[in-house]
Amino acid sequence: METKSKKPTPQERKEASAELKQYQQKVFDGLGIIDPAYIPKMAHHVKDLEGIHMGFFKSELDHGKDVFTECISMQMESEDPNRTLYRIKFNPFFEEEYATSEPMSNGHVRYYIPLDELEVIGVHGRLKDALKVENEFNLPNANVDLPLDQMTMRDVAALLLKTPVSEKKWLNEIIKNSSK
Repeated sequence: METKSKKPTPQERKEASAELKQYQQKVFDGLGIIDPAYIPKMAHHVKDLEGIHMGFFKSELDHGKDVFTECISMQMESEDPNRTLYRIKFNPFFEEEYATSEPMSNGHVRYYIPLDELEVIGVHGRLKDALKVENEFNLPNANVDLPLDQMTMRDVAALLLKTPVSEKKWLNEIIKNSSK
């Protein structure tokens, strides 16, 4: 795309979308998704609606599978320095659940999905869960106990049920080892 102000042609949009999708390919591979419905969109305020929304056409949401998206500009460039990849779970009731635009000259309407309802799947071209594991802290010093106020309900459930469901890797290891 030669100039930033001109609207991309359909071919330029297709090429740019393929490049954006390629950046996210590791996430799709990690999820085991061979042919994802990847539709990058602009995120914006919509008159009479609160928050930021993305507008999708019926044909983009009505094909029986999840849709993956990321925030882009009108020139098909990522607007998110983190390259956050979102998933819209397939919802057969989207026509009743989401606000719509006025019909366009061709009769099509946009279905506005709030950005805060989208599930974050990946960041920086990597699975979100893989990043969480990398950033998890190591087993704390055995001579220093963690404060009780750092325990979550999930941690309590893990201990009571003797099931490794905590977000704390070290606690799950203790639970696993205690059941041997």
